[in-house]
Amino acid sequence: MNQTYHVQVSMNQLAEVKTGFTFKQGDFGFDIAIEVMDFDATGTTPQIVFRKANGAVESTDVTVAGNIYTYTIKGNELDTPGIGVCDIKLKNSTTQ
Repeated sequence: MNQTYHVQVSMNQLAEVKTGFTFKQGDFGFDIAIEVMDFDATGTTPQIVFRKANGAVESTDVTVAGNIYTYTIKGNELDTPGIGVCDIKLKNSTTQ
């Protein structure tokens, strides 16, 4: 069975959530499930955005079930040593 790392966030929080999750280069195949506590994402297209320690950015679509956004790590997100940041981006038809 696939390992899943869960994190809860609020659209009203002022700072990032420090999860303490630790991964290494070469890790892949596990899920990150981000639960958004106070936002109705109906009608939006969610993407997950990875900002790597070297400044590179990667983004891709995620799966949605209610208010939980799940992404399966493929490995390229972890190809740079250092601390990375993961964001959820919600786009609708008129704004980003």
